[in-house]
This record gives sequence, structure tokens and C-alpha cells, in this order.
Amino acid sequence: MRASISQEEEKFIRENGKRVVYSLMPIDKHDCDCFSLKQDWAERISKMPLDQRKGANSREFAFHCPRAKGKKKYQLFCGECGDLLGEVYADNDQLKNWCDLHYIVQSKIDKEESVVLDRYQRDYKNHKQGEVKLDKNGQPKTVSVFKEAGKWHGALAVNVDGEHPIIECSCLKRNSLKDFKIKNG
Repeated sequence: MRASISQEEEKFIRENGKRVVYSLMPIDKHDCDCFSLKQDWAERISKMPLDQRKGANSREFAFHCPRAKGKKKYQLFCGECGDLLGEVYADNDQLKNWCDLHYIVQSKIDKEESVVLDRYQRDYKNHKQGEVKLDKNGQPKTVSVFKEAGKWHGALAVNVDGEHPIIECSCLKRNSLKDFKIKNG
């Protein structure tokens, strides 16, 4: 079960394809040196014209923590659905001494299958996608109906709990260090 997008967002992605949002500001531990730098950066962004701010949700505009220099970049994937949740810099793949976490979320159109069953049909096991099953009189018993729906993919919420980040995925799975699939970025 994924989080649905708004009608306005669905209109945008039907006209322009999917939208990928990369967080402008890093999420760091509370004791990070970049806190004052982030405030300055946020003030600059707030003074930008609206059309420039709308285009500033990509990697090229992102502020990066100075402590990330010399660390390896890792990509974090949901342990449940495999969506890319974010990128983080750390000393190793156990996210020791991590910093500069940027979440990634995207909206796109997904195809969903709904199986319409008559009231007597109870067996889902033998049903194939797109198949119409007929009864002995040649009338449809089950029908697969496909619809397109706009859904969110990636990070919905990010929290820092002690030493490690916790990211809630759009599939509604809460991922902590033991749940992530981690790859070199």
C-alpha cells in the first residue's frame, strides 16, 4: 500500500513524466558543524525568486555538509519494496560516523490490477493477470481491471534516533539501520 499523490501532482506528472525531489538541505545529527551554514543557505533560498526556488529541488543545488569530504557515499534502499530512500556519507557501510543525509522522493504513475470477482468465486490462486475466466455458460466469472494511479515512491519522513537515521518509506515501512539495503553510491 503506497501513499497516493494529490490531483495537482498527478496532473503535473501526466504532463511532464515523473518528478524526483532531492532534499536541498542535509539531515544531520544535532551536533554537526554545518548547522549555522544550513541556516545561512536557507536564508539565501528564501530570498530567491519563486521560479528559481521551484527548480532548485535537484542534486546540483543541494547544500552538502563539509564533514562529508573524505567519506564514502552510500545509497539507502527500503528493505521492503526496494525504493531509493536517500544518499548519505559515512566511514563504512554500517553508517559509522554518518553525515549529509539527503532524502529522495518521486511521484510517478503506477499500474494497479483490481480483480473483479463474482460472488461465488473464492479461489484467487489460479487467477492470471489480465485473464478473464468464464463459467460453464461462457459468462465471465472473474475479470482483471487495470487502472493507473499516481503514487509516491521513496522517503516520506526522516528522523534521527540516537546515532542512526530512521526513514519512513512511501510503502509505509519504517526503515532503520538493520532494515536498509545499502549500496555504494
